[in-house]
Amino acid sequence: MAADATRPGPLHGWLKLRVVARARRQDGTETRRSWDQTNAVGGGIAWASGPWQATLAALYHTAGPRRRSGSSTRPCRTPSSSLAAATRCATTTTRSLDARVSRDFELSRGAVTVFAEVTNALDRGNQCCTDYAYRYEAGRLALDREYRHWLPVVPSVGVLWKY
Repeated sequence: MAADATRPGPLHGWLKLRVVARARRQDGTETRRSWDQTNAVGGGIAWASGPWQATLAALYHTAGPRRRSGSSTRPCRTPSSSLAAATRCATTTTRSLDARVSRDFELSRGAVTVFAEVTNALDRGNQCCTDYAYRYEAGRLALDREYRHWLPVVPSVGVLWKY
């Protein structure tokens, strides 16, 4: 069999970098959205030899500012005119490390791939969402927030039959 010039060697990798500077202008003040992923770096390394494959991938990104619990419900604004206002705003980060190992088996009718993988291998408590609830307290409306996180370490094994 002739070597395929487009196929990488047994070891290859990738890297991505994204830097985005955007904000919404409202009343003369710039406000970042809470879902912004301003800076992101991702990369990985993959190895393949015969029927075996292994992949390790990492991701890091910052998210837009969110108000910390107990502070005002107004959006965080940048740049902040006071240190007190700046400390009430938190920029969250997401970090993840994922790994996968698989092996292919050729069959008379198709092929079977057996794999094991782990998502969020370092068990980072990456914040994803905020749940809001309103309640009355002493005749006034109060806002409660609960911060949720993406999944913890998720190991999985599987079999894929291609026919």
